[in-house]
Amino acid sequence: MKQPKAFFFDLDGTSYYHKYHDVMPSTLQAWKALQKKGYRVAIATSRCLKEMENFRKEVRAFPFDAVISDGGALISERGKVIHRLPISRQSMHFLQEYCAEHEIVFRYSTQNGDYFSMPCAQEIKAVYFKLYLNVPQVKAYAQEDEVYNVLLYVPDEQARKDLMAGLADCAFTDHKSVLEVTDQKANKITGIEWLCAYWGMDMEETMAFGDGFNDVEMIKRAGIGVAMGNGEANCKEVADHVCDRIEQDGIAKLLKELEILADEAG
Repeated sequence: MKQPKAFFFDLDGTSYYHKYHDVMPSTLQAWKALQKKGYRVAIATSRCLKEMENFRKEVRAFPFDAVISDGGALISERGKVIHRLPISRQSMHFLQEYCAEHEIVFRYSTQNGDYFSMPCAQEIKAVYFKLYLNVPQVKAYAQEDEVYNVLLYVPDEQARKDLMAGLADCAFTDHKSVLEVTDQKANKITGIEWLCAYWGMDMEETMAFGDGFNDVEMIKRAGIGVAMGNGEANCKEVADHVCDRIEQDGIAKLLKELEILADEAG
């Protein structure tokens, strides 16, 4: 196994603790220490870029080497977009028509923002605010919009089946009450693989931390895959290491245990 050169971190439940609405201080210190030692530090998240704007200033200003956002559909390096995998306009047209006919709300993200397709129920707004500390504006999808990620608030199983059948060139992540849609080639692991090729390194030279079912593949295929102690069972099953829970400073502790970082990672 090669020594890691690049470290990839999921946000929600891995780096970002929802109880405090903040990145754990020990994790932020670990990121700084890794970069100080010359390692690359990157984020791999289903959030769109807009959904990261409410982080505190020190986190927003952190100079990540790359951010894989929108579930792998958009990759930025030091603030500049270097790779895009938008949902096809054909699929977006079908999605818009179906949702308008059946009065289904969806959130869609572009490079510049995220929007609700129509006014939505207060409970949807409340859930969204609880997660992201912001609520998207209402803006009907326009054909010229390049969309990278969609969250569908689907009311029933038949509607899910209809949408998935009509969006044949898309990939889906089921978040129970919400169906996430991206281009079929977009996910966290393909984003990491693309970045490794771009940076001229092997997947064996990566270390990835995650907690959710959409992190399983990157944990499985990274050189060193780490599941959080608070993570899903399927993450832990494929991980090389299971660290302590997020609120127990699991990331920083493991990096020190593996002697990748010394005590300055806090």
